Amino acid sequence: KQAFLGRPQDMYGCEKLMGEEIITAGLNAEGVRLIATRFHNVYGPMCTWYGGREKAPAAFCRKTLLAVDGHVEVWGDGKATRTFLFIDDCLEALLSIMKQVVLPNTLSQPLKEYFSTHKCLSVNVGSSEVVSITELARLAYTVCRELDQPSSAEVRKKRRRR
Repeated sequence: KQAFLGRPQDMYGCEKLMGEEIITAGLNAEGVRLIATRFHNVYGPMCTWYGGREKAPAAFCRKTLLAVDGHVEVWGDGKATRTFLFIDDCLEALLSIMKQVVLPNTLSQPLKEYFSTHKCLSVNVGSSEVVSITELARLAYTVCRELDQPSSAEVRKKRRRR
């Protein structure tokens, strides 16, 4: 008998879990394998950085660059921790999963045994590095303030114009 281990903390997590359950329930074809990948806070170029759907790294960068007095708001006490995954690492992990599970004759023995009794495998894809929200805010502040400073070439160019 399989235990139901999912305990989402909010409706977003519930939505993801129910999506996995609905897909699993609909798998009736013999030999079909489903891998539900659960990505942890993926960030990188071309990700949104405003509007309420941005990930924390982008939100802290935006807040830092827009801060007038240098103060950046951190919700809560800042002690909450998260893992973050750069988009390139996410794609590498996804390709690895596909090679191990999707391609014919590449299933390892443990996965063969798992799929002999299950139709869906849930895989968490994230980093092993845990970062507090305060640490993330400080890092974003440091990096964005450095980026916001004019380069030495720009400074020299302005001096020459005087």
